[in-house]
Amino acid sequence: MPSKQNKQEVAELKKKVEQSESVIFAKYTGLTVMQFNELRRRIKEAGGEIVVAKNRLVNLALGAPQGLADLLQDQLFTLFSYDDPVSAIKELYKFKDDNEAVEIRGGWFEEKVLATNDVDQLSKIPGKTELLGQLVRGIQGPIYGLRNSLSAGPQNLVFALQALAKQKESEQK
Repeated sequence: MPSKQNKQEVAELKKKVEQSESVIFAKYTGLTVMQFNELRRRIKEAGGEIVVAKNRLVNLALGAPQGLADLLQDQLFTLFSYDDPVSAIKELYKFKDDNEAVEIRGGWFEEKVLATNDVDQLSKIPGKTELLGQLVRGIQGPIYGLRNSLSAGPQNLVFALQALAKQKESEQK
């Protein structure tokens, strides 16, 4: 029979899952407390949260989908990405590059269990802010071209009138 504390923890985890865009599971054995705190800080700045919970409770919070129990082995943390699906994952991969102790095990995205290689691919997708920047640049390009085209007409007219005026001056002399 589940304890009251475990039921509360599962309820809290379910709430975090509902609020998150993606969930990643990673092994952290070998990280020092300072390194782990640094990782938590960086993930929080990227719009995510790291939670250490019993694997069995995480599995229950996600509805115990097929294949998830196999991923949830060893000492893992769960990363919840709230702002957008990839920003916190990108930050985790940056941290992982400097700290080999972090090992990505898999994840949960759009109601599907992700293998490690799926999480790798997800980490390479541009984040929300990168996509917005690309969109703005894409929209600005044609606008600047239109502005230049529209301003070229009056400019050319001015140049033509100036040339005509110089021609008339030279003819009068």
